[in-house]
Amino acid sequence: MTDIAGFPTGRFFEIRARGTNNVLLTYGTSVQDGAQIQLWARPTDKTTLRSAAFFIDRNGVLVHAASGHNVDVVDNVLVIRARRPFYNETDPWSHAPARFSYRDSQIQIAFNDNPALPSTSEKIYPNDSWRNTRFVLARDSPVRPGLSLHPASDFTAWAPKVLFTPFAHYGTTINKDWAVVPEGQTGTTVDARTTWDLIPLNS
Repeated sequence: MTDIAGFPTGRFFEIRARGTNNVLLTYGTSVQDGAQIQLWARPTDKTTLRSAAFFIDRNGVLVHAASGHNVDVVDNVLVIRARRPFYNETDPWSHAPARFSYRDSQIQIAFNDNPALPSTSEKIYPNDSWRNTRFVLARDSPVRPGLSLHPASDFTAWAPKVLFTPFAHYGTTINKDWAVVPEGQTGTTVDARTTWDLIPLNS
């Protein structure tokens, strides 16, 4: 079976932190636009386990199976995001989703657009560091997730009023033991905190 960007095609899989029984799933098993993705002990019931299922689509986009939303990064928080129309000019409400690839047991992250919203951009990605930094998905990271309540001005210039709703993760707290974030790497050493296993889910 072929793969896209290192992810297996034609199947659902869970993303497990190597050496643990913890998997990525949405906060509170939510399917809401903007819901956080975090680590949690692997669920034993099928209903909850659905929130830990992912797949790669034919365009190479990582998708959360239960919601059908893209996996994306807003600020430095891993979230699910509903698909939005393409605009000629980049805007924070409808930016192109982050690109994920699976290489050397790491989930690498690259950005087409600035993932941060205007009020937090310089703090999280100073000097547009999102452009050229090599990011990998990390747990137990010294980088804290930027869970903040954004002002309306971060969205209202771009988002149609009839469709706009705040993201679910705003104003929420998350235990650092379960947080996952994009972490910049400069060397070639693979840190155990950044290693993941893709586990096929039975049909």
